[in-house]
Amino acid sequence: MAKAKGKSDSKARDKSAKFVELGQKRVSNAINKIRLVRNLANRSSYDFSAEQVEAITAALTAEIESLQARFESALNAPQAKAEKAESFSF
Repeated sequence: MAKAKGKSDSKARDKSAKFVELGQKRVSNAINKIRLVRNLANRSSYDFSAEQVEAITAALTAEIESLQARFESALNAPQAKAEKAESFSF
């Protein structure tokens, strides 16, 4: 029995380590991409309207809210299905 538990613990550690590894990479990438979007606020390089700014911030806010909801749901039901990726446009 101890062997089976050890194998289960090892698998849990592997899944946890993979979560940390991928989480660090993906969050770092997301932050870098958001910073690139933030650079669009440079009025000397770009012309944009308040409506365009609202569209960008609303899209990013909606994704953050979806992310939070997914993690909260996963904490209660770990077998949640992945959503289809969507792209952004004005």
